[in-house]
Amino acid sequence: MTASNAALPSPSRSRRIFGLVGWLTLCFAAAAFGGFFLPGEWYAQLQKPAWNPPSWIFGPAWTALYIMMAIAAWLVWQRGGFAAQRLALGLFLLQLLFNAAWSPLFFGLQNPALAFVDIVLL
Repeated sequence: MTASNAALPSPSRSRRIFGLVGWLTLCFAAAAFGGFFLPGEWYAQLQKPAWNPPSWIFGPAWTALYIMMAIAAWLVWQRGGFAAQRLALGLFLLQLLFNAAWSPLFFGLQNPALAFVDIVLL
């Protein structure tokens, strides 16, 4: 902890809980948006490598990832909120936007090239 971080007031318990719920809601809203664009028949017919994970693993894996992303943002947010963490939280929100855009690009538009550009930006 640096001297500048030590001077930041700690948010109240209710504010911390509200903040965590807010970050979880935001992250799962991004996940839900991607959920509107399901793999479907187009994806099923693509040639995939032998090491392609089974489809059942994606739900639990992405649920865990979105929970961890929300907790990470919440931990940063607790260090002074948006006023003190503008850059870090701004970059987090930008990556969340790119993350939410991947499913519409890949599954919705059926455009692996645009989805790849999105991944590179991530």
